[in-house]
Order: sequence, then structure tokens, then C-alpha cells
Amino acid sequence: MKKELNGCVECQPKADPPSAEVVKSMTIFEILFGGGGDTKRIYRQEFEQAIKSLPLISDKEREYLRGIFSSALKDGITELELKKIISSLEHNYSDTLDAMEVEQVKRKLFGELEDNK
Repeated sequence: MKKELNGCVECQPKADPPSAEVVKSMTIFEILFGGGGDTKRIYRQEFEQAIKSLPLISDKEREYLRGIFSSALKDGITELELKKIISSLEHNYSDTLDAMEVEQVKRKLFGELEDNK
């Protein structure tokens, strides 16, 4: 909602970001799209904030994800496109992660990690 103040339009303050405790139980999709519909597009800054807020993602995994998503995020990416890319992640020999680590990242992003490994 917007209000006009002396000829200037001022936006209402955004809602506070979710707490660290809440974020622990959220997937990247809930953080980025939160029911925003199929047409909402997110860009590099939002993606970067999301992967930084996920406590289970290591620095090495964040770097890997930045590389994987760098070209897709230039024009923005929808939730469906994000899911397709994550689902299709596979280990390449040039990757900084090994095959097992790539699978772990996929599970972390989909929120499917179990306490017992």
C-alpha cells in the first residue's frame, strides 16, 4: 500500500524477514517465492540473500550454486525454472563439489535432509 506525503509517494515498510529459527525449517522456494505465484521472478540479489539465510548451506556449496545459477538469474527465474535446474543438477568434473556433495545440495535446497545420515 502506498501513501502520498507532500507530493511524494512513500511505500509502507516491508515486513520483517523471518527469524533464523523459522528459516531453518524453510526451503529455498518458501524463502524466495512464499506463495507469490507462478509468474514471480527472482533475481541475483534475492537469490543471494536466500542462500545466505539457509544455515545448512556451506560456503563451498554457495559458491557452487552461484556458478550454476549465474546465467539464469540475469533475466530472473521463476519457481518452476528454479526447481527444474535444481532437479537436473549433476556432478561435472570441473565442479568444486563431488557427486555426493551435489546430491546433498539438491536435498538441502528441497528441504529433504534427515537428521540421520
